[in-house]
Amino acid sequence: AFVVLAVLVDPGDDAGDAQTDAPQDAAATAPAPTEEPEADEEATPEPEPEPEPEPEPEPEPEPEPIPTFEPVVIEGRGDDVIDVPVVTDVPVVATLTHAGTSNFAVISYGESGGRLDLLVNEIGRYEGTVPYNFVESPAEFEISADGAWTVTLSDLRDQPVYAGSATGRGDQVLLVTAEAGRLTATHDGESNFVILAWGSRRDLLVNDIGAYDGTVRLPEAIALEINADGNWTLSE
Repeated sequence: AFVVLAVLVDPGDDAGDAQTDAPQDAAATAPAPTEEPEADEEATPEPEPEPEPEPEPEPEPEPEPIPTFEPVVIEGRGDDVIDVPVVTDVPVVATLTHAGTSNFAVISYGESGGRLDLLVNEIGRYEGTVPYNFVESPAEFEISADGAWTVTLSDLRDQPVYAGSATGRGDQVLLVTAEAGRLTATHDGESNFVILAWGSRRDLLVNDIGAYDGTVRLPEAIALEINADGNWTLSE
């Protein structure tokens, strides 16, 4: 009877069941608590975006420089018809010379062949300067002469300047830098004495024969054209 009881009852099985059925520790399996922010801690404000800088205004374009006209010299002898450059963007003058003893005349013609102006009509030797394209640019010169002649075309800005006083002899064109006001002129020649002011229009200031001494009003102008056969003076 003792032997049978020892086989049916195994004391090791009770010990194993006791270990398997024991409950796990609750503290070890519980999730970790989430940390809450402190109540008095303020959130950092986001920085305001900086304003975009205003674009700088574009600089005004500089005015284009006025082109210059390089001198042109044409030489000849006796009667002739010559081509001359058509210049429309720069004021140009023509300086004419003649070494003969008879009539010297120069007539300008346009591109269409129409007559524009009688520039010079003198007897014998001549040297003088006259406007070239102040109204319309010529394309041809008809020259009547018995001797050698020259035609020199040059920029008005290369001519003598009237800034309040000037002196000269014979036909001349002056660049004007003086302001509008009074103009006193003298002439000691024997033939026609003419002063023309060129600006927004052409003004006849003096038209006399022989010696002259007088004062006239000078309008706003860029050039003075003088026709004379003697010495002349200009002053304010």
